[in-house]
Amino acid sequence: MIDRKTYELLIISHQGKTVEEIIKISDVWNTLSYAKSQIGKEAHNILIEFDCNLEEEHNDFILNWHNLVESVHYENIKKYRPIPFEL
Repeated sequence: MIDRKTYELLIISHQGKTVEEIIKISDVWNTLSYAKSQIGKEAHNILIEFDCNLEEEHNDFILNWHNLVESVHYENIKKYRPIPFEL
């Protein structure tokens, strides 16, 4: 059995080559489920989408991480402001 709590998502927000923010999402499945219930179902509040890319024959997972971080305050979502460095 897979322990879902072991999965984390790390998002690195950058402007050009400069890292501006690092976001760590722990216990991804439960955190995204909680966030979806908090954000609502309005069209402008879409959190997660799937897109079929027929040209490259694969599916894309699209996460509106900015909406997630700005709209949901949850202990499993942590933001870090790194010392400026370049990628």
